[in-house]
Amino acid sequence: MFENTFVCEPIISRIQQNSAFSTLKFGKRFIAFAFLFCSTFFFLASSQIASTNLGLSGKVVTGDKNQTNPLEYATVRLLALNDSTLVTGTTTDESGHFRLNATSGKEYILYISCVGYQSLYQKVQVKNNEINHKFNDIVLLESTITLADANVIAQRTEMVVKTDTVEYNASAYKLKDNAVVEDLLKRLPGITITEDGKILVNGKEVKKVMVDGKDFFRSNLNLSIKNIPADIMDKLQIIDDKSELSKLTGIDDGEENIAINITIQKGKKRGWLISSNLGGGQELNGSEGNLMRYSVNTFAARLVEESQLGIVANGNNINGMNVGSGGSTSGSGKPGLNSSLSGGINFSSGKDNNKDPWLMNGDLSYGFNERTVRRNSIRQYYLQDSTSYQTDTIQQFARDQGIRFSAKIENRSLKGWVFSFSPSASYNTNTRNDNGFTLLQAGNAGRDSVNSNRYIRSSNTPELNLRGILTVTHDFAKKRRKLSLSLDSRYSSTEGTGETNANYFYYRNKPASQRVNRDQQWENNSIGFTNRLYVSYIEPFAEKHSLQFVYWAQSNSRQNIKNSYKPDLISHEYTILDFPYSKSLDNITLTQQIGLSYRGVLSKVVYTFGLDYNPSYIRSRSFIQNGAYSGGDSTITYFPGLQTYNYAPNAYLMYNMGKGKNLRFDYRGRSESPSVFQLDPSRDETNPTNIRMGNPNLSPRFTHWSRLRYNNNNRDKQESMSVNFEGNYILNDIINYTNYDDVTGVKTTMPINQSGSWNANGMLMYNRPIGKNFQINNYSQIAMRNNIGFSTINKNTNSQKTIATTFSAKEELGVTYKWEWLYMIIKANYQFGNTVYSVESMLPKRTTSLGGFFNAQFTLPASWTISTEVNYRTISGFSAEYNRNEMLWNVDISKSFLKNKSGTVTLLFNDILQQQLSFNQVISSNYVEDQQFNTLKSFVMLVFSYKFNTMGKK
Repeated sequence: MFENTFVCEPIISRIQQNSAFSTLKFGKRFIAFAFLFCSTFFFLASSQIASTNLGLSGKVVTGDKNQTNPLEYATVRLLALNDSTLVTGTTTDESGHFRLNATSGKEYILYISCVGYQSLYQKVQVKNNEINHKFNDIVLLESTITLADANVIAQRTEMVVKTDTVEYNASAYKLKDNAVVEDLLKRLPGITITEDGKILVNGKEVKKVMVDGKDFFRSNLNLSIKNIPADIMDKLQIIDDKSELSKLTGIDDGEENIAINITIQKGKKRGWLISSNLGGGQELNGSEGNLMRYSVNTFAARLVEESQLGIVANGNNINGMNVGSGGSTSGSGKPGLNSSLSGGINFSSGKDNNKDPWLMNGDLSYGFNERTVRRNSIRQYYLQDSTSYQTDTIQQFARDQGIRFSAKIENRSLKGWVFSFSPSASYNTNTRNDNGFTLLQAGNAGRDSVNSNRYIRSSNTPELNLRGILTVTHDFAKKRRKLSLSLDSRYSSTEGTGETNANYFYYRNKPASQRVNRDQQWENNSIGFTNRLYVSYIEPFAEKHSLQFVYWAQSNSRQNIKNSYKPDLISHEYTILDFPYSKSLDNITLTQQIGLSYRGVLSKVVYTFGLDYNPSYIRSRSFIQNGAYSGGDSTITYFPGLQTYNYAPNAYLMYNMGKGKNLRFDYRGRSESPSVFQLDPSRDETNPTNIRMGNPNLSPRFTHWSRLRYNNNNRDKQESMSVNFEGNYILNDIINYTNYDDVTGVKTTMPINQSGSWNANGMLMYNRPIGKNFQINNYSQIAMRNNIGFSTINKNTNSQKTIATTFSAKEELGVTYKWEWLYMIIKANYQFGNTVYSVESMLPKRTTSLGGFFNAQFTLPASWTISTEVNYRTISGFSAEYNRNEMLWNVDISKSFLKNKSGTVTLLFNDILQQQLSFNQVISSNYVEDQQFNTLKSFVMLVFSYKFNTMGKK
């Protein structure tokens, strides 16, 4: 058998005399580490070629007898006992595991080392009859020796790419005190936080934020990223997550969810954490409303191992920026001036394993937001042998507020059974007041006016949503045999009211019909019920093969009542039904899916392929409530029932190439039936210059979607790379067919089917350290998309098919420099877009953006910190008045004081040069629109921050 004993002092002495390890003296340990790290990689390849018949495996941990944690990147080497020469070596993975090959009948020395920990030597005696052996956990103790003549600097990689996860080491990004998760997200490649608070990863929206795998404010993601302190993070993971149903059933339902998981540093999962920022200041040279600016946010958390409680409260009128946190406030460009209040409480308990019978998670949150937005836009339409121009000016005031609740409860008390219930509820109100003017002009030299619209609109819309999901799964005695049942029920209700006053002017009409006035009040109430039953069954028929059966049925019932009233000429009360602007709908849809797939799990390959059958049924009616002379409803259209049938294949392949490399391929076909609004042929004249109507002859559209992804995580070089190609092709796509009236300028749009729409994109992320102080990262993205549209003029000309093919590219190259008192980031970025049209008269549309980003953080004596940031870009390809350069320069100076530096005062200067811009460009098959918004610019603010931290203590 095995004999494991610690090597006595003479053996240690002989090892230290060997020339290969003579540099391990304490004064020069950093030289030894570099040598060991490089030689490990060199000898690893050659050692694997040797003939071996013994496998040695184990796990390296750190800690004490009460709690141990995996230790990754530890160097594990097997040495010959007689002369201490290297036999083979490796490094531990993220779970602390390692595996080595050896020859039976020999004696070795197992040598394990890691920067910051005491090295360990252990004698290993291999018996001839040994085939493999797993060590007990090997504990490395932290090193407490002070080096007098050398500084050991360990460069930790910023990014690690795994199978379905990109993992960022929080400690590799030096953030200031009181930084939050959002500050780190802004520095990561491929991640964008939009002006409305959405988090996009490579263009896909993040659906949830988790802390140690548990949902944290699932109903309001911004409460998570804007409040969780960065200094408790160990890693931030971007995960291609499965849906909740897929996790419970073990069957992929094709719903891809991007999730962020924040892991807390080991040893810091017990105690209290409180952080608070309070800031006040003034906008410089502002021209809109109150110039005083404020920001306050407080976060409190109590963690006890697998239980956590979080409370947050926020308020600001600086467009949701973080101040006093060390994160970037520049480049937000959020439209308008925004003020908000939010708060909530989150609770979770239990661990997702078979030992803990109960798992509970829930949150309750409140949000309030007011915004004032001014938007100017220029739109150019491309028609047959002509163009037209539309300019819009709008000022909008909006107020949103709501309360949200969500929870998840799981029980695993019965062996083999899992019961899960997820209730959620929300109540929101939205109030809007719009004041705008629209002008449509011909494309001739004089830009003759065609029509104009000056309007005032107001609305108030409360909305109630209720939902409950009950899921039951059972694992049978036979391994991998599983049955799942789920019921998902939703209810929604809105009761909107509003008022519209508009004056339309048609310049080319006869004088008697040039002006049309619209004065009305309206009500728009809707009620919807959705129920979904899901059943799945997995039957294994061989050790690594199984069949998967899925059936689900979903019913939707919705009624939407809209009535508009114009004033009575005598009483001036709004009692007369305005028929052209009143239209109600009710519909019932039933969608089903029957699917069968085959799954195989081999040593390096996992694959699934199958076929889904999707029948669907739609029945609908459009009518005017009380629109008949008899007082009853007048039916406009009625569909007794539309039945469709579709087949959708699916495939999945994962190939584990070893040593951190894997290749994944996905293919899925998806059928989507047209909505009831797209099928309803009645005219919707809510906007008389842009009339919409449906098409009862629409067929379902079918999308072919595929993705190929390659990940490579080279642990020896601390180098990570991820390559992703994704694309889809749509059959019977539902696109717009637009008719233009060249006299009035009125557009009438109807959906039709057309095949040929597609898009494709590719992405490359690369990250690696250079030496001890530098880190480089690269993010590249290319994309192409094909949009199709049809148009006619006066319904008399032949229809014009327009194909707009857009190519876009983005390149961002960054270098990070880290030193004791200096942390610096430099990035250069370039974006290019070019749209070409199938119609010769339409010239290509090209846009470019060239810019750079610089951030430097200086840590000075006496707890002073100075941070400066410059973000520059120059753009072209927009309308002449929008082609501007933008340079955003921010500076903040902070001083930490009190015990444990718990207090910090920061003086912040935002947008010193007052060049903050906010604009957007929309490109479709038949028009290009440039939009510009007002936004918050330069301000100065003084911020006091305080943090109280007992994490890691009882």
